[in-house]
Amino acid sequence: MGNSAGALALCRDYVVVKGQDEALETNVAHGIGLVDFGVRVHYRSLSAKYSGKSIDKELKALSEKVNIKICAIPEQCALVYDEGNLNFVGNIYFFYKGKKTKCE
Repeated sequence: MGNSAGALALCRDYVVVKGQDEALETNVAHGIGLVDFGVRVHYRSLSAKYSGKSIDKELKALSEKVNIKICAIPEQCALVYDEGNLNFVGNIYFFYKGKKTKCE
C-alpha cells in the first residue's frame, strides 16, 4: 500500500494534519475506498514537550470523534493489504476509539 500518495488514494479516508505547535488543524478527506480504514502517512509521534501539541493526541481524539480506524504509517514502513489480510513492515499503529495500539 505504501506510505504516501498510494495509501491516500486506496483508503476510505485519510487524515490531513496542517500547521505546527498549537496551531495544528486535523481534517479527514476521502480516498477511493478500496480498504475500510483511514490512514495517516508520514506519521511520527511527536511529543507535546517539543511541538506544543502531540499528533497522537490529535489522532486519538479524531478516531473517537468520527468513529474511524486510523492506520498511522511512519517513514520506512509499509502496510501490505492482500485480499483482506494485513501484514506490517516496521512499526505501524492503529488509532481507534481514542486508543493507540501497535500493529503486530
